[in-house]
Amino acid sequence: MRFQPARYLSVWHIVLILQTESIMDSTLKYKFLNASRIRTHGVFLGYRGGYALSSKQVKNMIEIVIHQSSGNAGWYIRQEDGSITREGYVLGDNPNAYTAVTYQAAIDALEGVPLSETVVFSSPQSNTLARKRKQKDSTSVYADFQHCIAGRIVKFNPIDADCERANYAKMIARRASTVNSEKSDSFVPDYIAYTDGSCNNLSPYGEGGATYVILDGQRNLIKQNSKGFLGVSNNKMELMAILSAVAAVPSGSTLVIYTDSQYCIQVLTNKANANNFTRPNANVIRQYFNYASRLKTVKFEWVKGHDGNEFNEMVDALAQSRTEEMRTIHNIPVYDYHNSPKCRK
Repeated sequence: MRFQPARYLSVWHIVLILQTESIMDSTLKYKFLNASRIRTHGVFLGYRGGYALSSKQVKNMIEIVIHQSSGNAGWYIRQEDGSITREGYVLGDNPNAYTAVTYQAAIDALEGVPLSETVVFSSPQSNTLARKRKQKDSTSVYADFQHCIAGRIVKFNPIDADCERANYAKMIARRASTVNSEKSDSFVPDYIAYTDGSCNNLSPYGEGGATYVILDGQRNLIKQNSKGFLGVSNNKMELMAILSAVAAVPSGSTLVIYTDSQYCIQVLTNKANANNFTRPNANVIRQYFNYASRLKTVKFEWVKGHDGNEFNEMVDALAQSRTEEMRTIHNIPVYDYHNSPKCRK
């Protein structure tokens, strides 16, 4: 194997060259440019750092490119001749669903791909796909991915998030967001809830408030409620607000909940948390799933806080007022970073 001479050769460079020799045939042409910028769990395909590999490197090879946008993932299959044969997308449940949608996109893309094909996953998130998870950290979608790649020759190739191939997959993911938005607009629920929680986490008393407002399908306000608490956290108040809203609508209803808490969306859209007795706020989470099971549909929508949304601003003000009320009733001083015992060294 030949390469262009470089000014400095580190041990890392030498190991990279030796590893590359083991997977390439003698006819392979290879350029040694900017090697120190490249990280990989598999083969280089020439998309970063100036590498150029011969098509003889791997026989019967296909490339699956995956990238994300706003919690959704786009993917497509690229053949050795550069043609794109299939593409698709995965809709995430929330903006934090990056890991799950990456695995699901890989699973969807592998459907129908013969075992004889060598599969190269090219993605800015390829480290996620290559990671081996412990049993306690594994999820059902991770197990499904491991089942799909069993018996296959699989390689992982990190690519820049703004390269041409990644951008095309990202465009597919953005297209999915548009489709999802159109579907959401066509769905008219029986009830709509806006919820919010408030708490001074610096206070040793943990005073807080939870509130919700309920609208009908035509967005007319029909009910609102709020309550103050002691010995709570901000996350618990966010959860209590959602639990109270779900309990307030009739059985068999369809409900859309708007919240600015990504924590709540992440926790309450994962049904496995219904039986997780060790995580914080486990009792409130279990109660939520019990009440939600009465309803036909419960759907979450994230709304940006303090961004001018009428009903989000309303519940925020109500939750803050209940926190102030608890502070007044129990004669609790206002704690901040200067006087909070939680901040003292």
